Amino acid sequence: MSFQQTEFAEEPARPVGPHHCTVLQHLHEAADDHEAIKAARAAGVRLLIAAKCRERDEIRYFDEVVEPLLVEGDGVEWLGEADRERKLALLAAARCLLFPIQWEEPFGLVMAEALACGTPVVALRRGSVPEVVTHGETGWVCDIHDELVDALRRAGSLSPARCRADAERRFDVSLMARRYESVYRSVVARAATRDGRGLELVSGR
Repeated sequence: MSFQQTEFAEEPARPVGPHHCTVLQHLHEAADDHEAIKAARAAGVRLLIAAKCRERDEIRYFDEVVEPLLVEGDGVEWLGEADRERKLALLAAARCLLFPIQWEEPFGLVMAEALACGTPVVALRRGSVPEVVTHGETGWVCDIHDELVDALRRAGSLSPARCRADAERRFDVSLMARRYESVYRSVVARAATRDGRGLELVSGR
């Protein structure tokens, strides 16, 4: 990812007082948005939900599960779908990204985007979460929903600079491109050895 396009606010440049936490994802049962609402409410942390809600299943989930949990004035706000600029602004100002994922997502780009903004991630241990988030340094990796409450309260103790540095070290676009190229070259080399043919990978640079 390009770090020139992400906002980064180091303390004390972030808003003074209790920061909000943010949920940014598609609306569906596997995203567990309703559990995010319950956890934020129990932790006493303001929650802003920005999510795509256009498909039939997304609309049904919002109408039947999420909307009944929204109570005006209780600190949980539905923002609707956010474009990239608004999404990054929400992340940069957030206490944390709340990511109570309930399926084996292979990566989860929004977690890398949050870290690039200097925002720690509070998530459940599913899919790539343990690979992206360093527990106790760039976020809190929880095994059960009940652990999310305490993690939300402790998210403010984590360093935005540490989150940003970790994202730059691992997810910078040029670095990832070089790593992909290295993997491709390795695959081609193994195929050439196995088949006895001379294969060549042409670099795009």
